[in-house]
Amino acid sequence: MRRFPVFALAMLLLCAAAPAQQAPAHRYDPALDASLTTSGVLLNVVALSRWHDMEAWSEPVSSPLPWDRPFRGTWSGTADAWSDGLLWTGLAVPALWGAEWGSGRVSGDETAADFAILGEAMLLNYGLNILVRSAQWWSRPMLFSSDSPRGERSKAQAHASFYSGHVSSAFTMATVAAVVNGSREKPLVPRIPFAVGVYGLATTVAALRVGAGKHWPTDVVAGAAVGSAIGWVVPFLHEVRHAPAPESGEETRSAARKPAVRFQTVSLYPLVVAWKW
Repeated sequence: MRRFPVFALAMLLLCAAAPAQQAPAHRYDPALDASLTTSGVLLNVVALSRWHDMEAWSEPVSSPLPWDRPFRGTWSGTADAWSDGLLWTGLAVPALWGAEWGSGRVSGDETAADFAILGEAMLLNYGLNILVRSAQWWSRPMLFSSDSPRGERSKAQAHASFYSGHVSSAFTMATVAAVVNGSREKPLVPRIPFAVGVYGLATTVAALRVGAGKHWPTDVVAGAAVGSAIGWVVPFLHEVRHAPAPESGEETRSAARKPAVRFQTVSLYPLVVAWKW
């Protein structure tokens, strides 16, 4: 019980020492967020329908790529469990945003926008990963090992190795977190150490997925690339683009009053329907 007053005092000092609230770097845009969310939901509906139609085979779908062959037959239940645990641990990173809001560094509106960005990015990432993996490009490395659990080898998803969902999710979270933290004028955690930490965590997840025999190196490299791309594009679409500073002259002052032009997005529904059919 003695620890509670110390914790409360520390939080009080943190809030009291917080700098003035910064100008928002990202904002919640109803039209944009509705488009991204709708596209993500439709993408997941199509992807999951294809996922449940996958077939399970007793033998590997195809031979591994030349550079992946040294990892054929890899299996480790411990590495598998650790990769699951670290991925879930990564979800705690956005708790930093709550601390920034609680200390008055960031407005509630921007904090809500940051959480919306993360949610939309993860939704799109999950749907795209499931859609690609449902094509069953090749089997997992563990399929080439008789030591791996028979129950794991008998699943249809054992033949859907490309590309790693764990790694794409880890890099989506890492990139969104790094972009958001980097947009702060005075971040609670310095930008470089924070980026090193979140990307180090994502890279560790990638290494563990290979060590667990769940994915080939090609799978985790592709997952890292896709996750990083989604984690950068979604925050970019939410950026607040301010108009340039006004110059001398009535014409330039009038132009400065016009709202800044910002990018919008359109629904991905036509692309989803095209992929489905």
